[in-house]
Amino acid sequence: DCYLAILSLIFVTIYSIAYIRSTYLALVGIVQILCTLPITYLVCYFAFGLDTLGIMNVLSLYLLLGIGVDDLYVFKDSFERESATDALVRGPTKFRCCHKSLDDDEVRL
Repeated sequence: DCYLAILSLIFVTIYSIAYIRSTYLALVGIVQILCTLPITYLVCYFAFGLDTLGIMNVLSLYLLLGIGVDDLYVFKDSFERESATDALVRGPTKFRCCHKSLDDDEVRL
């Protein structure tokens, strides 16, 4: 199962690099997604007293990877859509647009 998780992570990383067309942004996005795993383990350990990882905890890797990569793609598409705005207002406008896109995306789930 560990090999399948690593294989799926590699596949998603390669697909993200191809889709975003930026190796740096894709790798930073994947690293941010992977950084949620130790935080989740620490919360489970200190808050709930769980010191072992069960099968459901391992399956959360796929859930976190799917949701995190989806948000990464939504941000990328929103930034491309708003690229024609003035450079001075681009940052706040893009953040509002991305925030609205993420809210709309979560409502569809």
